[in-house]
Amino acid sequence: MRSRYTEDMTLDEPLGSKRPEDGDDRRRTESAVLGRLFGEQSESPGRFRRIRFLGRGSMGSVELAEDTMLDREVALKRLVPDRAQDARARERIQREARSLAQVEHPAVVGIHDVLEEGEGLTLVMEYVPGPTLREWLKQPRSRSNIVAVLCSAASGLQAAHARGLVHRDFKPENVIVLDDRAAKVIDFGLAWSEPVSVTRSEADAHEDGSLTQTGAVLGTPAYMAPEQVLNRAVDARTDQFSFCVAAWEAFVGTRPFGGRTLQAIAENA
Repeated sequence: MRSRYTEDMTLDEPLGSKRPEDGDDRRRTESAVLGRLFGEQSESPGRFRRIRFLGRGSMGSVELAEDTMLDREVALKRLVPDRAQDARARERIQREARSLAQVEHPAVVGIHDVLEEGEGLTLVMEYVPGPTLREWLKQPRSRSNIVAVLCSAASGLQAAHARGLVHRDFKPENVIVLDDRAAKVIDFGLAWSEPVSVTRSEADAHEDGSLTQTGAVLGTPAYMAPEQVLNRAVDARTDQFSFCVAAWEAFVGTRPFGGRTLQAIAENA
């Protein structure tokens, strides 16, 4: 399963999809079961009323909740329990909050608040109903609509670059399609201005391009620019490379280069 807000989870249904009101009991039951399966807390913090569990990634889990004070739906992204003590994991989610707080743009997911309760850390984020770009492309789309959605996502990246931020993990899973002409870029957990070491030649690359070794998500090498793979300094051009890979895939149906290991992907890029 993949989440709209985490890097490696997909839901069984699109975010924001509605079921009949008489399905409320079913939704609560499903949410409770998923919560227990993935170790989620049964209650949302403070003024937030939990609606349902949305998904879980390697770093955090996401749930849909109602902000009872402001009467709006929000997405609560929190570190999974087994990562709460991980200083690097906490720094990454705090970095995402700081990055999002610096960018106000209709094509970038917004952040409302950061909650710290004991050792828990939760991001209160804009709830964006809609499929990811990858899911959206599963249905036939006109060339003009694909161009419009990609241009919208590009404007979000441009806004981040104007603030000196590099996303470093742009890919179809990190773009939410709002309609046939608009999109939002999400998951700024890797946004930074320094290089990250990802050179693990024997790590396995999954079909979606993510790379794992001993259970740790290291990045998405299938969309990485050469300088990122080589652990060199990154800038806006790094995201532009990733964007072009995603755009190629959107029009052609496959990425411009492949490989099952990071070394193979780097050699083919």
